[in-house]
Amino acid sequence: MRLQATRLLGWRGQESKEAIPYLLPFVDGHNDLHQITAIALAEIGYEKFDELIPALLVALEKGLIYLTRMNAARMLIQDKTHLSKVLPHLIKALEEDSDFRFRQKIARYFGEINDPTVKKALIKAKESDKHTVVRSVAMSSLDDLEKL
Repeated sequence: MRLQATRLLGWRGQESKEAIPYLLPFVDGHNDLHQITAIALAEIGYEKFDELIPALLVALEKGLIYLTRMNAARMLIQDKTHLSKVLPHLIKALEEDSDFRFRQKIARYFGEINDPTVKKALIKAKESDKHTVVRSVAMSSLDDLEKL
């Protein structure tokens, strides 16, 4: 119940700003609630995003379900000021995660980041990922980067 309520607060975005003080105690830790809370706070627009990065990275790497990992990746990429900290983790996920849906989402998100390391990771995914969908999305993202 607490997980779903926290998710809903995040989905409401800025409308849930009044809930921030109640959510903050649940950011530190490694379980599902901590991961979902960090994602919700990022979606709400918590001003101290850098405090959320450790929990978002745990969610990215150890989230039990695809949606948790995908939303953590989305939040980490959305905040462009901390990309240098998080890109190595995102690239590792693109290269190593077992879920092709997650890898293709990261490849899609990478189409918005004009960075040489991102481009290199997309080329590698396009050429050698074991799943056709990931290879196709990586190619599409590389095309998107050419338009930036």
